[in-house]
Amino acid sequence: MNGERAKAFLTSTDNPVGVWIALNDQWSGWRLSEVKPNQIVLEADGERQTLQLTVLAK
Repeated sequence: MNGERAKAFLTSTDNPVGVWIALNDQWSGWRLSEVKPNQIVLEADGERQTLQLTVLAK
């Protein structure tokens, strides 16, 4: 989801069920700084990680 109330659904090996994270929330030590339709950006300690998102269709 993007826009003013942007959120991303994230999973990890520590949390395989997943959790919704709002823009600027912390997740595993990273802050969700951007949400776009096909990618998110996480920031921590001056580092930026851009993660490409895959949409699975049935």
